[in-house]
Amino acid sequence: MPTRLFSTALALVLLASAGPASAGNPGALHLGGEWRKMSREECARKALAALAKEKMVEGGTDAQGNAWARDEISSVLVVSLTARDGVQVFVFAAGQDGAKAAGLRDRVRAAVLDGPAVPEPDRPVEFAAEGHKPGGPVLRWGVERCNLAQTLRFFEQAASIVVEKHHFAASTPGPNVVFGQRPDCLLAAVHVPVPSEGTGYLGVLVCGAEPGEADRLQKSVRRAIRKIFFD
Repeated sequence: MPTRLFSTALALVLLASAGPASAGNPGALHLGGEWRKMSREECARKALAALAKEKMVEGGTDAQGNAWARDEISSVLVVSLTARDGVQVFVFAAGQDGAKAAGLRDRVRAAVLDGPAVPEPDRPVEFAAEGHKPGGPVLRWGVERCNLAQTLRFFEQAASIVVEKHHFAASTPGPNVVFGQRPDCLLAAVHVPVPSEGTGYLGVLVCGAEPGEADRLQKSVRRAIRKIFFD
């Protein structure tokens, strides 16, 4: 049985609250993941290989080294955070077809966490771009290291207040996770403690807003949470 720093083995589903799926409604956001003994580079290789098998339209690795991909209606981001001698993995999948996004989350998560190793490719991973146009919702992630302050045991309460002040309806589906929803945008805030190192991570993902607004939101929410605990 793998060691779990932060386990989201249960389905965590956040549905946008406003009516039918549309350009302004990202649909559903699904999250899953666990800790595994591997490098961040291996995690990204396994994620990209799994996403290519799903026939995503475009994909790659972002500036933080995380794997991502989109098809016509769905988006996936696979985040890895160094912890002990391995990584904490999060698989975020979003789209207007909630069942499809859930399936993407489950299959990509299984491939990354428990699938065979993927060697370094000789050429970039190819996606099924020809004749298709990516249309999945925008996913923007930001993360930072933090000390393990005793007050972080109140993470869900504090993060919920921050999320509500940013005009989201907050919910707490599990320890160290806060979800936020509004008609045009979804949000997930997480705290990942790494007690053996005396540190942890604060991360925020925003789904569905325009890219600039999504970046602004994830930075603003993360900054406000950090201020409560460390300023």
